[in-house]
Amino acid sequence: MLVEDAHQIRLGDNALIEFINKVQMKVSGAEISNTALFHNNSPGFPANVTMRDIVSNYIYPNTLKVIIITGRDIKDALERSASYFMIGEGGEVEVNPSFTTPKPQHYNYDMWEGIEYILDIRRPIGERVVKLARNGQEIDVDQEFEVVMNNYRAGGGGDYAMYRDKPVVKDIPMDMSELIANYILEEKAIEATINRNWKVIWKEEDKVDR
Repeated sequence: MLVEDAHQIRLGDNALIEFINKVQMKVSGAEISNTALFHNNSPGFPANVTMRDIVSNYIYPNTLKVIIITGRDIKDALERSASYFMIGEGGEVEVNPSFTTPKPQHYNYDMWEGIEYILDIRRPIGERVVKLARNGQEIDVDQEFEVVMNNYRAGGGGDYAMYRDKPVVKDIPMDMSELIANYILEEKAIEATINRNWKVIWKEEDKVDR
């Protein structure tokens, strides 16, 4: 679960983010989760994880909340995250300056587990979600879902206004770093997995898998 390239982590499903989302889902009981790679110097997890490794990756004293949101809220949140990217003049993927200036805000780009989605960043901001499904079925924008996320995001932090004032199903007051440590202590051996439930596309050869 090592991070070799933070930029690549945000372009396609990866073991570190999938693991953190799995911890959030296990602790909360929710079947949908989102989280972020908080900064570009996150080292990821080596084969033998120490508490120092955990706090080097999860640097904020966040707790967790499970809130009820609609399919439309999920789509709006994904569009907010998709605005993180721009296509440069040479066709390369760049970070939107609004996420770097006046200060880095890489922690405001979320990645999800429990849904399947594709972001096409060649499209205009606000129109980049080209696939949004759950268990292979297109998500109904009016359907309600219980989703676990950190307390900062659940309060609308990072311009995620669609989460504000939503019903709270569960509030988990323990710091996420402790929750990760407890999960590892309990499981002891953890397999790094990637189920490829999401990706970002930006090249002509990229496929939109329906």
